[in-house]
Amino acid sequence: MDYPKPVDVVGHVGQYLGTRPGVGLMGDWDAGAFSVEDTARAMVTFDNGASLFLDASFMANVDAADTMRVELRGTNGGASLFPLVIHTEEHGALFDKTPAHLALEDPYARQIQTFLEACRQEPSYRQAEQAVTLHTIIDRIYAQA
Repeated sequence: MDYPKPVDVVGHVGQYLGTRPGVGLMGDWDAGAFSVEDTARAMVTFDNGASLFLDASFMANVDAADTMRVELRGTNGGASLFPLVIHTEEHGALFDKTPAHLALEDPYARQIQTFLEACRQEPSYRQAEQAVTLHTIIDRIYAQA
C-alpha cells in the first residue's frame, strides 16, 4: 500500500466530555481547567482508493476493555488488534486466525528503542515526505473543526 496521498478529508474535533464534571477512564478531573480536545473523528480517502476511518478519544464513555482498537480491512483479508486476529479467506471459507503465542515486549521500551534508532540514521527525503502527508491530513481535520 506504501504511503498514499490523501484526496479527501472529512473531520471533526471537539470537547465533549472534558468540560463536563464527572468521572471517566481518567478518573476525576477539573472540568473548568480542561483546555484540549477530547475527541477526533475523520474519514480520509486516498489516491489509491483506500479509506481510513478514525475515531479517537482519550476519555470516551466506553468499556475499559475497548479503549484500544485497531481494525484493518482489505480485499484479501483483514486484522483486528488487541487481541490480534487475522481474518482471511482460504479454501473457499472464511477463517479467523489467532496466534497461539506472541512474545511479550514492553511497548514503551520498544518506542524508546525505535526513537533512538531513528536518531542514529540519516534523515531521508521519504521520511520528510511522509511527515508532510501525515500533517496535511491532520491540518485538514482541524480546518473543519
